Amino acid sequence: MDTGTATGLTFSIIIPTYNRAEKLRKCLESIVKQTYQNFEVLVCDDGSRDNSKEVVDLFRDSLNIKYFYNDNWGGPAYPRNVGIENAAAPWLCFLDSDDSWYPQKLERVKEQLDAYDLICHDFDVEGKITYRSRLKTRQFGKDVFRTLMTKGNSIVTSSVCVRKEVFREMKGFSLEKELIAVEDFDLWLRMAQKGYRFGVISESMGAYWTGDGNITGVNDKQIARIRAVFGRHMHELPAGSVAYAQSLGFQYYLTGRIKHKMCEFREAIKLYTKAIAKGAPVIKFNACCHLLIAMIRK
Repeated sequence: MDTGTATGLTFSIIIPTYNRAEKLRKCLESIVKQTYQNFEVLVCDDGSRDNSKEVVDLFRDSLNIKYFYNDNWGGPAYPRNVGIENAAAPWLCFLDSDDSWYPQKLERVKEQLDAYDLICHDFDVEGKITYRSRLKTRQFGKDVFRTLMTKGNSIVTSSVCVRKEVFREMKGFSLEKELIAVEDFDLWLRMAQKGYRFGVISESMGAYWTGDGNITGVNDKQIARIRAVFGRHMHELPAGSVAYAQSLGFQYYLTGRIKHKMCEFREAIKLYTKAIAKGAPVIKFNACCHLLIAMIRK
């Protein structure tokens, strides 16, 4: 097991942040409580105008913590890459500043380091909701790339731990502006295409915030991002293959869901219908359910 013989560290925890001082405090408090403590923390500030640096300073006695500041880039890709470049440990963990981990997160992940190149897990959801739900990461099977392309990205970036050498080979997160908010999915696809080993721990080991401040939105910009990321990888699936058709079906379903939430029901119905024609069985089923709802709402 690679536990950082040169530095004595196992994990570098990379936290991109922007104007989230109070949520950053809760995030860092969750790291202090980790049962496994062989790590460093790199807070990568994308041009905050609040007191984020002062919050970081409060934890200098309780954490091995570093603070990096750059002018606002407009998304998490650049600050995450800053963290990757400055990380000292052989394993990189990502945690958004509005999310948090449960105490045994790193201890559980450490148990899996020999078996995988990327390890992820489930997350509980909290935020502007009246009930608690869970983001479940699906098992990928033998063909991770095909699963991602035909069933979508179920990986929460704040759950991910990856070998640093993998990130260096992949050259980090893409800085293409049209991939903002989907640059993580793009990276998982590139890793899967290279054959890296993905492991899923089917336990919730953190809390994911959904609400104000999230980049991902229900709008045409998000549809453009979806089309951009899939467009970069469709050529890896044989044209005319079942996988190619199912990937198109999933894209129709995903964009249909966005149009549905935008109350553009006629457009959503068209997209759901295409998803039913081409999608994998689970996508066909989901598209049928939402198609009925959209028809009623129309």
